[in-house]
Amino acid sequence: MTSPCIIFINQEFLKDSTSEIVKILPSYLDYDWNNFISSVQVEHIHIRSGINYSPFSNKIVDMLALRPPKYNPDFNLSFAEVTDQHLHESWKKYSDKKWLILWSGGTDSTVILASVLKNLSKEDLTKIDVACNRISVYENPQFFYNHIVPNFNLIDSTYFRLNHDTFDQYYVFTGDMAETPVATLGGRATQLNIDRKTLLADWRNNADLVISFLQARGKDNYVSKRSDATAQWFYENIKNNINSVDVPIETCYDFFWWSWFNNTWVDVKLRSLHYQPYQTKESIIKYLDNFIPWFGTENYQHWAMNNNKIGVKYGDRFSDRKLALKQYIYDFNKDYHYFKYKTPLDSTGRGTIRQENKFFCLLDDFTPLYLKTNMSRIRQLLPTYINNNL
Repeated sequence: MTSPCIIFINQEFLKDSTSEIVKILPSYLDYDWNNFISSVQVEHIHIRSGINYSPFSNKIVDMLALRPPKYNPDFNLSFAEVTDQHLHESWKKYSDKKWLILWSGGTDSTVILASVLKNLSKEDLTKIDVACNRISVYENPQFFYNHIVPNFNLIDSTYFRLNHDTFDQYYVFTGDMAETPVATLGGRATQLNIDRKTLLADWRNNADLVISFLQARGKDNYVSKRSDATAQWFYENIKNNINSVDVPIETCYDFFWWSWFNNTWVDVKLRSLHYQPYQTKESIIKYLDNFIPWFGTENYQHWAMNNNKIGVKYGDRFSDRKLALKQYIYDFNKDYHYFKYKTPLDSTGRGTIRQENKFFCLLDDFTPLYLKTNMSRIRQLLPTYINNNL
């Protein structure tokens, strides 16, 4: 019997420079921890493909089949075709119990419901419940009153919990993971006054532009900033990672998209796990079996790799983010105002109760370890988890 090993670290804990775990990391590896942790302030780094510049291994990527599919330049399905096909395949695959769709009012979760309403029968809709709250309605009242109220049983998500009872009754569908293949940083460029010419420039010939963008990019509405040294460090590591894969990453937009698509997919996949009221091995396995991020499929990733194009994924205005998703919704309900003017809001975790006692890492049997109660075991297992091939 092999000894247990760590497969995932919740990098939220690396943002606290005073924590014991941050203080002991340098003793395990001669590595530029300061710049790595500064980058974690902006985004988690769990490399899925290509050279791994993170000090952490990525065994969870293989255990949960989270690597991106091999790039296929001949993939030609539209976003609408991918979405409709995914709905039909999911309806067959997840047919043994009811669905619960978490609807925030935003574009990601509205695509799921538009697909359901477009492709399923009235009888089928009785097997689907929708969880939302009053803030969801504020964000998209037309869709709520015209399409949700007449067709679905509603659950108030204000105090909603992802727990065993929920997963025993439902497959839970969420719009999580739409950001990673579809929107990403390039679509946010208008916040930093990045024009179309700059977005479409060759990133290899415009390193100063890319580094400047990275330096300005912070977490809290882009107020906090990376240092020049950290931005340069991040750029060089992403460049080396890009050069090790066969995905066409040519423009500045492509560069920013890849840094998100390849680095943060794993974290987004597991993000909602931390909203559970308890985190045990059994509850984590139940979550993995029953919590379905709608956009986490191979075909959505194929579409994303072949459609980093202005007028498809994004446009010139901030409201043009997630353009393909908004087009799909508009084709269904003809709500021009939502299509033209809807801007992104932070709806992550909306309607769920956030937990304070998050696990620090997962073992290969999905046992969680906590800093408060499992520190000695973490210190024992952590050195073998750190990637010594850097």
